Amino acid sequence: MAVTIQNLCIKAAPFYAALAMGASLFCLLWRYFVKDPPALPEGDPPQGRRILLWACVWFVLSRLLIVGTLLIAARVRGEMEGLMSRPWDYWIRWDAPHYLGLAENGYVTEGDPRFHIVFYPLYPALAACLRPLFGGDTALAACVLSNLCFLGAGVALTWAVWLRQGRECALRALPLMMLCPYSVFCSTAYTESLFLLLCALAVLFARRERFGWAIFFGALAANTRMPGVLIAVPIFYEMLRKARREKLGAGYVAGCALSACLVLLGVGAYVALNYFVTGDPFRFMTYQREHWGQQLGLFYDTFRYTVENAFSYHSEMWRLYTWIPQAAAMLLSFALMLGAAFRRADPGDGAFMWVYLCVALGTTWLLSGPRYLCGMYALYPILASVFRKRYLHIPLCVLFAALLSFFSIVYALEGWLL
Repeated sequence: MAVTIQNLCIKAAPFYAALAMGASLFCLLWRYFVKDPPALPEGDPPQGRRILLWACVWFVLSRLLIVGTLLIAARVRGEMEGLMSRPWDYWIRWDAPHYLGLAENGYVTEGDPRFHIVFYPLYPALAACLRPLFGGDTALAACVLSNLCFLGAGVALTWAVWLRQGRECALRALPLMMLCPYSVFCSTAYTESLFLLLCALAVLFARRERFGWAIFFGALAANTRMPGVLIAVPIFYEMLRKARREKLGAGYVAGCALSACLVLLGVGAYVALNYFVTGDPFRFMTYQREHWGQQLGLFYDTFRYTVENAFSYHSEMWRLYTWIPQAAAMLLSFALMLGAAFRRADPGDGAFMWVYLCVALGTTWLLSGPRYLCGMYALYPILASVFRKRYLHIPLCVLFAALLSFFSIVYALEGWLL
């Protein structure tokens, strides 16, 4: 019986993913290109100081939750001395040392570090700039950078959501982002915080119709992580919104489409870096394929092998801390995408989430799906739109806080969570 259920789930997984994404696509295309944009919210305009205060409160609470959980767990496990004397042994794991190596040594062409050309340059470059302020301690500089970016992302995202969906939705999205179970990566040497900040800034400036700045921050996002180019989708939606309101012609819309494509300059700079360092502008693709076994695939096939590995992967630890969380995150993401397409989610946010899921989850050997979803800015306003009732939103925040505590232990003390 168990084998039958397992086989049924594995076979049904790609059909479920394709159905959810296919059905949501048609609705999103209609809302994005045809239907009149949603009316702007009534009420007071965003108040910068108040948003900053709320962001600081939730940032402090969420980071204290992580620190408090780790201290209690370390005390129970008898690892308090190690945690206090060698904190980076617990906090800098998996890809984080690669970013620190890039911040210290740059890109090289020999030894194992030559493969680190696959990591985009903006985050390690900023960490390198901050190193002198912290006595050359690269890990400390990188972690401070990540935390500052996460706080800034909270401010920018709250402001952007307020402009389109109102104060209440903005104040629901903020704690969901700060308490996101995988936001533990937003306080260590990973790119998620910087990516969130730059995407949120791009959307914020686009909604304020300062499209030059929106494209600038979009290009920086594209120089932080490859999916950053997708921020052109919500930027272009705000351009369409202006064109509809002011009854501008097709020429203006075509010009907007071309200007939104300028976010590709961020990737262009990365390709040029590959050529300058290795002599091959696409060396990163070779290393991704040959060293990490990564190629662009189809999201529904990723869901299929994730579900299969969640049931039967040979390592129990990998099943518990990688495949099962990834399967659950993907399952819920596809369901949320379907719900968001037909409900109150902003069309620009919904369209960004759709293309992001296709790209970020469409790889041939995905191990960090939940972390990639944590860095998707649209997740939080969409969750706030779908879970808008207090009796739904508050339990969701409580669940997120509990999972954040658990995953913090898994990452820092168990040495898992990619």
